Amino acid sequence: RIPPTRNLLQKVGIHRRKLLTTRMNTDEILSHLEHSNTWSLVCWASMLNELTTALEEKDRYLDIPVIFSTADMLWPDVRERATKRFNGRVIDVYGAMETGPIAWWCEAGERYHLFNNLLELEILGDDGNPAQTGNVVVTNMWRRSFPLIRYNIGDIATVADEPCRCGIKGPGIKKLMGRRTELVSLPDGRRISGIRLRQSILNIPGIRQFQLVQNNPAGFILRVVPAPDFSEGVANLIKREFNEQFDGLLTLDIRLVPEITQPRNLKFTTLLTSERLEKLRLSGVDTSVLLADN
Repeated sequence: RIPPTRNLLQKVGIHRRKLLTTRMNTDEILSHLEHSNTWSLVCWASMLNELTTALEEKDRYLDIPVIFSTADMLWPDVRERATKRFNGRVIDVYGAMETGPIAWWCEAGERYHLFNNLLELEILGDDGNPAQTGNVVVTNMWRRSFPLIRYNIGDIATVADEPCRCGIKGPGIKKLMGRRTELVSLPDGRRISGIRLRQSILNIPGIRQFQLVQNNPAGFILRVVPAPDFSEGVANLIKREFNEQFDGLLTLDIRLVPEITQPRNLKFTTLLTSERLEKLRLSGVDTSVLLADN
């Protein structure tokens, strides 16, 4: 949380901070970061991905020692690419609006350590019993007026039981698998993580930005903002990788768009399952734009 007023050190010019709005385009944000001698950056994971992509397209690098990622799922490929382009450490802070910070990324152990002074975390199966991989359930230690007791925040994670190389003891999170609504049901009854869907598209050249939208139980729309080197061969490669990964059980409709439009106030995500779309519709969100050709 960014304090509304400056402290004494900031009033004399030390530890200065600047709040940049997401209404600014990426070129404006990068220009500010480049000319302000930035020591640290706090941003959404989705915005970090957007800024990194812009740097890659311009073949530019920035020197920011520490980048804190939050609000969205920070995928491993985004962390790796951002580390290279910003020439700094990318530390993911995992949390939720209702619970506040839950855990932080440790480079030494490649895992998340818990904020044990703020909360108690459990990983539970659908039967309510402890599980190696399951639902993230949180009990707050700091809420006094409205405490949350064993609150299921809707995420799926895997427990880290082994000691961390950094020396910090206690359980942690080995892997975050995104929201439960990002689990995809295949026609043969299997349920898979959205990570697998993204893996069929990652590292394929010619894609500036993409979004997968499940428009029926066995089909997805892939909205692609193409880079200059996108071609029909790239589209065929995507379809082939997708078909091989899921044994031909899922279909893919590739749509090239100048930009990926979103309903107002909806945070960008690279995957929208049919379950997530239905929840958005029930909450009054107009989801037709997510299925349109822009």
